[in-house]
Amino acid sequence: MSLYRIEFNKRVKKDFRSINPQDIQRIKTAITYTSINLT
Repeated sequence: MSLYRIEFNKRVKKDFRSINPQDIQRIKTAITYTSINLT
């Protein structure tokens, strides 16, 4: 179970590193937009 979790975390980090800056900006915008809508 813990080994699986470690492997999963590695994969997520690798995927996160491969995200291009435009996607990060889009994610930030989406989060901000969602926060505005919630309040």
